[in-house]
Amino acid sequence: MKLKFILPLFFLGALYACDKTSSSVSPAPSADTDSAKVLTGKIAFVNNDTLVNNYKLFKELSAKLEAKSEKVGKELDRKSRSLQTRAAQFNEKITKGLVTRAQAEEQGAKLQSEQQYLLEYRDKVLGELEEEQAVMFNNIWNNITEYLVEYNQTHHYDLILNQNSATNTVLVGNPSMDITKEVVEALNKKFDEDKAAGNLDDLLGISKPAKKK
Repeated sequence: MKLKFILPLFFLGALYACDKTSSSVSPAPSADTDSAKVLTGKIAFVNNDTLVNNYKLFKELSAKLEAKSEKVGKELDRKSRSLQTRAAQFNEKITKGLVTRAQAEEQGAKLQSEQQYLLEYRDKVLGELEEEQAVMFNNIWNNITEYLVEYNQTHHYDLILNQNSATNTVLVGNPSMDITKEVVEALNKKFDEDKAAGNLDDLLGISKPAKKK
């Protein structure tokens, strides 16, 4: 039994800048209020497919999950083949009359029990992999959105849209408004810094050396 590990690449939703505007009509900004902000109409967009495919965090996490998926697939395949082999050998003994009816019933019930256990185990591990994949996507999304808030503190976009091949918010856009490459480079730079500092050890499953007593 070979598992196919498929990572959806278009899981990201719309990316908004840190200063969101309300859908309702807002009062005009007051000149004597420091917190009042005037919209500039400054808009940018990122291509989610390119962003995710080139994000180092996604590459590392997906590689780890895919390796685990392949390991689980091989384990299930090995157990399934073993069960099939023993079932075939058992049926051959029955055909040749090498076992009593009582032995056949006992062994048949045992094989059926093993088959049921294997099916339940398969569902369990596949469910765990699916859950881990969902958590991985959540972590990637969380890192991207948190960074975009930080990024926009210096770039001051009123709106950052997403573009991808699944749900394309941007139908036509000026190439100069595409900040995908810039965001990818900045995200990966931050990833390298955080990884070197050990800030991503838990997320990446990196074991920390035991402290010497």
